Amino acid sequence: MLAASYVPALSATQDDTIAERASKYYQTCSVNWNATLSPQMNKNALTSRALCDGYTRGAYDGLRELNSSKLLFEEPDAITVEQVGTITFNYIRQHPEEGNRLTAIVMLEALRAAYPRRNNDQKRKY
Repeated sequence: MLAASYVPALSATQDDTIAERASKYYQTCSVNWNATLSPQMNKNALTSRALCDGYTRGAYDGLRELNSSKLLFEEPDAITVEQVGTITFNYIRQHPEEGNRLTAIVMLEALRAAYPRRNNDQKRKY
């Protein structure tokens, strides 16, 4: 089981973007995710964190819009970008076989697992 936790970081290639593969998102974004943003941060860490924040926010906004018509998950009353990222990272760690999928699809699966529909309809609608 311990070896499986390393799969997400190892399956991404240099050419992948954080949007193309969940493993690249995990590899790039989970490292500095909980770090406090400050001017003292390494320039690369700050750039990476800004990229990851922007991607996570944009992907979640798109999923919320899709969810408003498809009802794919029970949207929480309040959720932060940091929480969305953490939920997604945890899901990727628990499901390393998902590492080669598009990050937004894996994020959707993570949100569906964290916030299932109340009527328990788990049928995929995408």
